[in-house]
Amino acid sequence: MRRDKLSLGHTGLLAGKSKSLRSLRRPGARPLAGAGISAVVAGALLSGCGTAPYAATVNGEAISVQELAAHARDWASSPAFVKYQDSQFLAQEAQAQAQGQTNVPNNTVEGNGTGPNVYGMYWTTLQLSNMITAVAVRQYLAARSDLPSTTQVAAAWSAEWADNPTVWSEVGQAARTDGATYDAYRAQLLPLSDAKADAQFYAAHRAYFWTSVCLLEDDVAVSGRGGTVDMAASRTQAEQVAAQLTANPSAPPGSVSGGSRYCLSPEQLLERRAGFEAKINSLAPGHVALMRENWGYRVVLLTSRSQIPYSRAIAGDIEVVTTAGGAQGQPNSEPRVISVLKAARVRVNPAFGSWAANLPSPYAPQVLPPGAHA
Repeated sequence: MRRDKLSLGHTGLLAGKSKSLRSLRRPGARPLAGAGISAVVAGALLSGCGTAPYAATVNGEAISVQELAAHARDWASSPAFVKYQDSQFLAQEAQAQAQGQTNVPNNTVEGNGTGPNVYGMYWTTLQLSNMITAVAVRQYLAARSDLPSTTQVAAAWSAEWADNPTVWSEVGQAARTDGATYDAYRAQLLPLSDAKADAQFYAAHRAYFWTSVCLLEDDVAVSGRGGTVDMAASRTQAEQVAAQLTANPSAPPGSVSGGSRYCLSPEQLLERRAGFEAKINSLAPGHVALMRENWGYRVVLLTSRSQIPYSRAIAGDIEVVTTAGGAQGQPNSEPRVISVLKAARVRVNPAFGSWAANLPSPYAPQVLPPGAHA
């Protein structure tokens, strides 16, 4: 996985784009004038929702404080994301100090999905910047009848899943949906820079690029003495069923005719336990998996998988995820996105900071915390 080097963002150096879902920076230019401002706690702002009706508006469309709080909470619900991002913050602070900056703020994601939903202002304004960008780009594309297709959004979802399965499975469902949509929006505005790498990523992670899998499941349990499950006998019988299914997957034996048939979306598969998800993702149509349970064995035949075919549009989704920061990326050095943001009428609730629309190139407009300025 390719990544940019680190530099401080927002209250240190300007936030930049990254080459992974989990990183928020790129090699930075000069620091902002507000580099010495300490990160303040936004808990009163995010938990006291009734006192602030909006976090920001974009061309008159409001982003509520509740929506911002939920967005921050959903991303902070991934321990893997929090751990990695906090390590990035620490590295950025060390770099800033090595460059001679003083009073460098100590930034963390905070919350981790288990606390009182109290987040640092630095983290909060990063999330608000992403939300503003998503709304502005969506409005721009909608006005031109150029919104991404459902397949493109699904492909962005799959690219995020393939890029970091652990983080993607841990964040909230709303964060996954919003993140994939945000990726697909940006992909509509960005030129392809490395089609070969995009094709290689798709080929290496093809198992993640699908919209639906359909399964035939048969549960096997053989009773032993005293009504307990005879696991050895259950396995033997399960292996026999699996062999029959593998030999003729289109016509399962009568013993399995009453088995359960169902289909799952990727989101529904993530709701299953990790072992089940991994098994299904590793199966090709017509193949069978045996899964040990405490009651016996589960025999699962994958009857079909609705693959997302590779195309130039899908390559764009992949590139946004793998080289432009994905769902947590800042659109720096992206001229068309920056142009959309500069043209948008953005109003930020002063409690959350101010909208900096004219930051020096190559940086995109973003929310600066209260008291910070470019």
